[in-house]
Amino acid sequence: MPGRSVSGLRGLKRVSDNLFAGPFAGEKPTTGTGNSFFGDNAGFFNETGNDNAYFGVNAGISTNGSGNTFFGARAGASGTGNAADNTYIGRSADFLGPRDGDHNTLLGATAKLEQIGGNPLKYATAIGAAALAQFSDMVIIGKEAGTYDGVARPADLVRVSGVLQTGFAATNTGASQLCYNNGIALCDAVPRLILKSPNGTCFQLNVTDSGALFTAVAICP
Repeated sequence: MPGRSVSGLRGLKRVSDNLFAGPFAGEKPTTGTGNSFFGDNAGFFNETGNDNAYFGVNAGISTNGSGNTFFGARAGASGTGNAADNTYIGRSADFLGPRDGDHNTLLGATAKLEQIGGNPLKYATAIGAAALAQFSDMVIIGKEAGTYDGVARPADLVRVSGVLQTGFAATNTGASQLCYNNGIALCDAVPRLILKSPNGTCFQLNVTDSGALFTAVAICP
């Protein structure tokens, strides 16, 4: 469907319920609605996707899914197929390798999703510049140690000023915290603290009802 210019706003065009701005933004004929594409080539190949918001040159250029928010130059530029309900904020925050998946979040310049195995990533989150998420249902905070912009840099130090807590329990009043203190609260019935020995063997830390600690061999995460 050909677009039409919006009076008084040079470079803007409205197609049905979509608003596009920039050379070749939303270029392909589309049956989708509720899309906003701003920047050269933003949303170029979108033909059926709905309710997407792309801001930046080449943002979401190849994606044809719905409900995506890509903010930054080349954010989500490699997404293909029906990648949907993803939120990528930062320059070149994008997929690596297979380029499909849904409900993923990238926050930071060059933050990436890299699929390991045959299934598209779902509900994966990477927070921080150059952070990398490789598995579904996992949150990654910070980058790995490596060379960035030609400079060797360590892995990010993550500091929690408050309480780091895992585990919740259902009560008569709804979901509530099992415990609360000024350190690390591991409240689930299943142990969550796993340590790796120098030879690469992993052990989980357990506690008995009398408060005695003991370890058991565990699968390394």
